[in-house]
Amino acid sequence: MSGPEGRAGVAGPPVFLSNAHFCDVDPEVADTVVGLNCSQSEHVTFLDVEPITGITMRAAKRLMMSTEYGQGQSMLNIFLYVISVTTSACQPRFLAHQL
Repeated sequence: MSGPEGRAGVAGPPVFLSNAHFCDVDPEVADTVVGLNCSQSEHVTFLDVEPITGITMRAAKRLMMSTEYGQGQSMLNIFLYVISVTTSACQPRFLAHQL
């Protein structure tokens, strides 16, 4: 089973980074998540590169941080969403048309 990646051997709270809304997580994990709905176009990291020059045209890095809260009545681990971060960039149109 593949889920959020932890910080093995590091002191402190169990903090996990994953794709926003647990996109691309194992379906076994995704089926247990309530309230998060992955939309590939809105929540996945991407990089668009112009193939001849190698110039990055558009890019976005999207991550979600969560922490393990404990176990619920069903004995499943409970992860609490902490924050979602998106960083993106895009070439201006006038530069893109010059390529």
